[in-house]
Amino acid sequence: MNSSIKDSIEKLGFHVYHADDEHLCVTTPQTFSSGKPACYFISQNNNKIILNDFSLNFHAMSDCLPQPEKTENIISRLVRNTHTNGLIRFEKHRIWCKAGVQDLEFAIGHYLNVLGRLTSYEAKPSTDQELEEILSEIETFLLYKFGKDNLILKPKVIGHTGTSYDFNYQCGSKFIDYAKPEAEKTGKLLRKMFDVQNLQNDAEFQIILEDRVNKDHFKREAEILGNIASIMPASSILSS
Repeated sequence: MNSSIKDSIEKLGFHVYHADDEHLCVTTPQTFSSGKPACYFISQNNNKIILNDFSLNFHAMSDCLPQPEKTENIISRLVRNTHTNGLIRFEKHRIWCKAGVQDLEFAIGHYLNVLGRLTSYEAKPSTDQELEEILSEIETFLLYKFGKDNLILKPKVIGHTGTSYDFNYQCGSKFIDYAKPEAEKTGKLLRKMFDVQNLQNDAEFQIILEDRVNKDHFKREAEILGNIASIMPASSILSS
């Protein structure tokens, strides 16, 4: 390990020590709610440096969650939603990256952004967390279908009445929402879609409608919503 790497990290204000002959252990000021600090290891392979936490942050975060079995999905989503241009990866419970030695500070900056997401994460009520996971899974599907440059997340749209509406996703003139088959929800969706369409004649709508719990409710609400929107059963893209 090049001694200049250790010096560079110490200048950034982190506690660093040699874990073994090949790895430096870096302790960050970021801490989980349990009090455990987020940390990672740095090794060098020729002109490349590798940052790897060897699952330590996975286990530290898991200890803080009311549903630890959700840890892998949560970290996957947090890493994916942190803009690192694919530099930071989460595989087999490990958060890691590889970069040139000359890009050490750049890599550490992105790595710390991810760790910051982990340590500041607050578990939401189970229903909110379930919805967040569903929307994340839908987002992954839509990104694959339309491409990152074509998909807009959480667009705000003005209707004919001047009301501002939120949709989950937008691709071109198509607005996409996920919904459960409930009469009240259907009514709100209809008002929103008609108001937007009265101002934007070319607007299209797609509802990813939940069908995994009650097929009868799905059929009833799908028939109503189908008058203005295309309907996609949630089961066609979401895991059971």
